[in-house]
Amino acid sequence: MKSTLLLAFIFTALLPLKKDTKVESTIYRWDDFEVVKKETGESRPILEGNTTALKYLEMHATTLKPNRAPHGAHRHSDEEELIILKSGRLEVSINDSKHIVDAGSVIVLMPGEEHGLRNIGDGEATYYVYRYKSRADVDEKRAKENGGSKTFQWNDLVFNEHDKGGRRDVLDQGTAMFKRFEMHVTTLNPGLITHAAHSHPAEEFVLVKEGNVEFHIGDKIHKATTGDFMFVDSTVPHTLNNIGDKPATYYAFQWE
Repeated sequence: MKSTLLLAFIFTALLPLKKDTKVESTIYRWDDFEVVKKETGESRPILEGNTTALKYLEMHATTLKPNRAPHGAHRHSDEEELIILKSGRLEVSINDSKHIVDAGSVIVLMPGEEHGLRNIGDGEATYYVYRYKSRADVDEKRAKENGGSKTFQWNDLVFNEHDKGGRRDVLDQGTAMFKRFEMHVTTLNPGLITHAAHSHPAEEFVLVKEGNVEFHIGDKIHKATTGDFMFVDSTVPHTLNNIGDKPATYYAFQWE
């Protein structure tokens, strides 16, 4: 009986979140994601729900075999999409233009703009996908005024060194969903803490590109490594420290 209850608990814990579920402020580990095999490669459902600022948020990871696409070019009428390339090389089509991006690169896709992806590397390509709808009205005019859909090639991001490591700024602008969407990549030297525990009105994701860190979320501490990430809802205290013997690099992005 105990074993049956334990299996039921584990199965329930692995189920994706429902759309009406509040996304928890906690750590999400790469090794815990279910792997779904597909003809084109693999898919990892990660979460689905809502937050204080988002009426819908869905996240998954896709792994593509060489010369494969997840689906044909398409567009979303009322969703934005953020893609972070974990490994490999992709060709990204946005309307009538094509872009080549390598591991570490970021893609931001606005509602109404046609887009598609294809793995053009010799090996597999793996990337995270965030799809979301703001509780505020969609503002396509604001998105167009700020350049619409964009790609940010990792090798083009300028590294600005500082006393704790360094930083790469990705974007800080208005989008269709947000008055301000800010994203950067921090490199933190071993043994250091990024800053004192703090909170802010903006929600935030922090995704570990490489390294070993501790996330402090509220009164809990979670160890994390490459591929893991944390989500913190508005006003939840949090910080991060590098517990490894090498620099740790991570994406941080938040919205208003």
